[in-house]
Amino acid sequence: LYVSRFTDAKVSILDTNTNTMSQVSVSITPTTLTNATTTVAYSQVITASGGATPYTWSLSSGSLPSGMTLNTSSTAATTTLSGTPTATGTSNFTIAVTEGGSATSSRAYTLVVGSAVSAPSVTTSAASSVSTSTVTLNGSITATGGADATESGFAYGTSATLATTIATSTLGAQTGTATFTSSVTSLTPNTTYYVRTYSTNSAGTGYGSIVSFTTSALATPTVTAQTASSITATSATLNGNVTATGGDPITARGFNYGLTTGYGTTASSTGSFGTGAFTQSISGLTCNTLYHFQVSATNS
Repeated sequence: LYVSRFTDAKVSILDTNTNTMSQVSVSITPTTLTNATTTVAYSQVITASGGATPYTWSLSSGSLPSGMTLNTSSTAATTTLSGTPTATGTSNFTIAVTEGGSATSSRAYTLVVGSAVSAPSVTTSAASSVSTSTVTLNGSITATGGADATESGFAYGTSATLATTIATSTLGAQTGTATFTSSVTSLTPNTTYYVRTYSTNSAGTGYGSIVSFTTSALATPTVTAQTASSITATSATLNGNVTATGGDPITARGFNYGLTTGYGTTASSTGSFGTGAFTQSISGLTCNTLYHFQVSATNS
């Protein structure tokens, strides 16, 4: 004679002939669920350990996130919680299982559904501090897309569509929404350039609109002459000043001098110079003679 005794979590079978007892225990795994993301397919296998087929699965309390279902038609030791969530939020629910001998088990779960990550939204702002050969590029991340940027910067070139680029400025990661700049040098004077901002996160790369700027044209340097000094019978110091470079470094500066305004003799130096005063000592002059001189400066 056998007498079956049922409890909530197990079934005890008593053998009255031998006076021995065997117990069936059922448990459900996993203990927690990984987070889900809206518009992204989700699937989690739920497993019952212990007992025998057939198993009966059910959602005993709470509700699943919108767009997700529990396979309650499974009679195996496993079932699947799956679907594509349609809304963010937190859902609390309990999954229960009964094995073939009527032992039951249940587990409470919390499933968090977050927003899907998308590429950042970025804006390309007007360039600033534009000169003949340098510029400051300006951009910003206006929306992260759900994840911080791992890379950001600018692409620029002389093609209006940026089908080809001269260079890409790489500025690295950004946290949250942010503004960023890049100083660019070695540009060509009086040239139109096109620039676009970009930012990359785990979902992809977002691009700003293409904007343009034109570098300044070069101008002739502006110079002034000061009175000669340290004059002796055969030598003098000529004095000049570069008041404006014309937008590019001065590559040569000096003086033309002679007995007439046709000059005839040049004393100069080469290098890379900015604005400011400079001098040149000359010798071999004729005593008691009037000399004329002019200042000169050259850029590219």
